[in-house]
Amino acid sequence: MPDADTLALELGRFVDEFDLDDVPAEVVTHARHLLLDSLAVTLGGTRLDQARLVTEFWSARGGAAEATVPGAESKLPATTAAYLNGYLANLLDYDDTYSGRAIGHPGATVVPPALAVAEAHDADAREFLEAVLVGYEVSIRIGDAIMPTPERSREVVGTGTWQVFGGAAATAKLLDCAPEAVADALGLAAMNAPVPLVRKVGIEAERFQWLKNNYGWACLGGVLAGELAATGFRGSRDVFDGPRGFWRMAASDSFDESVLRRPLDEWYAVADVSFKPYSSCRWTHAALDCVRELTAEGGVDPAAVERVDVETFHEGAALDSVPETVLDAQFSMPFVVAVSLLGYRPGFEWLSPERLSDPRVRALMERVRVTADEAMSERYDSTGRMAASVTLHLTDGTERSARTDDPRGDPETPLPYEAVREKYRDLVVPLLGETAAADLESAVLAVPNDGSVRSLAEPLAGVPIDAFGASADD
Repeated sequence: MPDADTLALELGRFVDEFDLDDVPAEVVTHARHLLLDSLAVTLGGTRLDQARLVTEFWSARGGAAEATVPGAESKLPATTAAYLNGYLANLLDYDDTYSGRAIGHPGATVVPPALAVAEAHDADAREFLEAVLVGYEVSIRIGDAIMPTPERSREVVGTGTWQVFGGAAATAKLLDCAPEAVADALGLAAMNAPVPLVRKVGIEAERFQWLKNNYGWACLGGVLAGELAATGFRGSRDVFDGPRGFWRMAASDSFDESVLRRPLDEWYAVADVSFKPYSSCRWTHAALDCVRELTAEGGVDPAAVERVDVETFHEGAALDSVPETVLDAQFSMPFVVAVSLLGYRPGFEWLSPERLSDPRVRALMERVRVTADEAMSERYDSTGRMAASVTLHLTDGTERSARTDDPRGDPETPLPYEAVREKYRDLVVPLLGETAAADLESAVLAVPNDGSVRSLAEPLAGVPIDAFGASADD
């Protein structure tokens, strides 16, 4: 093991020295709402049948009763809870989004592992929030530093690949690891990182596989890395350094180590994490904002629509598919445009078996045409900013058009916090009931405090087992 200073050791000192008292109030407020959003989408994910399958699989294996999982009959080991809750958080594709140099959904691999470890060790809410912030800051810095060029990312790119470090950093912080042990945790997490799978079995697959971004594994791998490091188990402390560092392991062609060193007085990465207004791939959202504008006064009669033309950047245009499952549907531009035109609400109203087989949805999907716009594509590649235009061609010969250059939820057009709270209630009240949902919301928005984090985790157990696979009409 090299004695020289390494990037992982620098990050280890960053984690060790991170203090919630130094965090600006507006960043803490943003983090509270990220927590609320993460719990909402985790609970909401229980309504898909895939949640039942994976929860039953892991629950049958039992283990120490350490942490809460929605719908499980008892507490499970922290590693298992991290896996399951990370999987659930991403299942509706409604979880938070980071679109800086890297792209991903960091909350799904920060909040679930941090909550599981915090509950297992009876941490207080202040320690938990501090660990969550550390997880966002470390993972996003690594993601930005190793992000491939646009040309390379068209061939190979991953999100869980860098997001694994969020859970590792958060766990190490909660377990009060010294800088050297944090570096060990990051080195071990690198060994546990999911491969960069997006182009092969992710959004461009013919049919979407059910592990999605493999965030469950990223969460488990992060917790395991942090817990092992806390025992003195050694990891590769130079994993990020040199021409064969983790960036090469992640199949990238680019590495900017200066990003890892950006000080907090210059940049809080967590402040650039945004909230999703729609339960679908972020690359569909510019088009969906256009539909929202066109249907401001209500849904559209399918009989009045002759054709729907969607023009957008190349990543969004690639999502021109006919879904067979609700997971496919999250990545189908024709499907999400159709359900949005028909006035259904994002969440389980979109992503239910009933909606997937809805003849009105299917008929409207057949009339959606998706094309890539060259200028929008060039803008996305150079800036990461998304745009789309949607034109409705009606049977009476008229047209209605709308264009969006920065969809809601982008850092340029942030979703208001009240909208985040409304999204939480839409997802959680049907599962926990109004009183329990309101109590949990109040508790989350009151952190940090000296109370046990179990006051945030244990209410998740209130999801009834029969919520799994529930009908959208329930």
